[in-house]
Amino acid sequence: LALKVLDRNGKGKIASLHSALQAAAKREARVAVVSMGQYQLTKNEQKQLAALVESLWKEHHMLICMAAGNNGPGLNTVTGTAALPNIISVGAYANPFMWDSDYGWKVERSTLWYFSSAGPASDGTMVPMVVAPGSVVSTYPMWADKPYRLDEGTSMAAPHVAGAIALLMDAVTHKLYKNDTMAVYQALISGAERLEGYQAAEQGYGAINMLRSWMLLRDMKDDTIALGAYQFTPDFGYGQGLYSRGITPAQSVIRLENNTDTNRQLAIGGLSEWIKPAQFSMQLPQQGQRKLLVDYEIPEEPGLYSDFLIADDMETPGVDLSILQTVIVPYKLDKLKDQKLEVSESLKAAEFKRYFVQVPEEASSLSLNLAVASGRARMHVVSPSGWQDISNYAGQGKTLTEPQVEIAYNLPEAGTWEVIVYSAASLSDFEETQSQYTLQASLQDVQPAVVTPPDDRYLVSSLPRILRPGEKNLISIGFWNSVTKTAGEGAVMIDGKMYELRNGMVLLPIIPTTDTINLTISW
Repeated sequence: LALKVLDRNGKGKIASLHSALQAAAKREARVAVVSMGQYQLTKNEQKQLAALVESLWKEHHMLICMAAGNNGPGLNTVTGTAALPNIISVGAYANPFMWDSDYGWKVERSTLWYFSSAGPASDGTMVPMVVAPGSVVSTYPMWADKPYRLDEGTSMAAPHVAGAIALLMDAVTHKLYKNDTMAVYQALISGAERLEGYQAAEQGYGAINMLRSWMLLRDMKDDTIALGAYQFTPDFGYGQGLYSRGITPAQSVIRLENNTDTNRQLAIGGLSEWIKPAQFSMQLPQQGQRKLLVDYEIPEEPGLYSDFLIADDMETPGVDLSILQTVIVPYKLDKLKDQKLEVSESLKAAEFKRYFVQVPEEASSLSLNLAVASGRARMHVVSPSGWQDISNYAGQGKTLTEPQVEIAYNLPEAGTWEVIVYSAASLSDFEETQSQYTLQASLQDVQPAVVTPPDDRYLVSSLPRILRPGEKNLISIGFWNSVTKTAGEGAVMIDGKMYELRNGMVLLPIIPTTDTINLTISW
């Protein structure tokens, strides 16, 4: 069933997508695949589309596969249509066989395509949810030189997932003699295999694996359940996960929601050591909510930290709830010697590495330089507000290629910049297996920061008054609305780390060296 929502120029309206999805549901379609480059949605469009998708999910049991977008490899570059609940968003990857058979290049392991948009969404939601092959010989517009050609994109990956779902649904009907779309969904994500060298924000659950999913589906004994989660994200508010870009979290509160008519006993855990839930089990009442306190021990090493906090009813199939936690720790350029970062590393063919640099207010310029000693590589640069630059390749090439490339910005935007070094997939053409490079990032003429005191939003109190030196003390810091005197809400910064308020309070464990301490607090 093919439904056209775009005109001959590739333009269309969200209302047309609504109509097409509703028409497909009326014709009893159980899986849909959508590929649209709609990177920005208004709040009203987002709300309306999310409501439609939820109704199709609940009432018609329709699974919707959505291309994550081709605006990668930077983080938070996914399309607005893919960054919605109840959507199976799909990124693109290639394995060594695909690289060799499609392009004749020797690549050692499975890699994400450089163009595949990465998550998370601005509210912390996991996007993409899975990844699938991103290249295929497919039909092409009639104005092209031939009707079929090899093409790449997440628009190629999403149909792979829709096809996998259709095959699993057919097997469920004809081999297991039941009709359970939600079981197929759970088997699809539980059977996915994580790609080595990539984190959850980049690949979601991983690459789909039909055999693993079928084996899980075949052995399922119980129904899947519906759980929800809400968590505070800086610069957004409350969403479905944590995305903190340049702000290190110390404590957060996750609101877990049970949308079933049965009490659930959940096992809770973080899949990485830096995610520390305060409890490892929780009784979640039917149609009820409870709060979960999470502590974070983020390493000081700059980089991307992204993994799941899970809440799982052990008596149901698969993992019932995976809450994406994504934290970026940047290099603070103004704190480095000569306000300059220099790293020398190597990457194999089709691999990339992310670097994050924090640019302060009032810097006059930011310079980025990539020198390639062997191999072939380039830079992808993403500003704090999301616009992108791509450098030329440096190193070896079939045409004249310089040994280094540079991008400079006058009066650069303050905040966390992302610089991705990408090693070309075609290294085998030059009899190379890796790219060796040196990346430099430097600031010029940084003015001293102007420190402004916070507004008088809160009255602050603390207990105990006297501390025990050399012992662990639990300090209770209260934040009260200065006008209403009610408990504060939201998050505050204490000594450079973010704490979410619980009933207006922060509990701060500390081992002081004297009977007094000084804390820097802001909001």
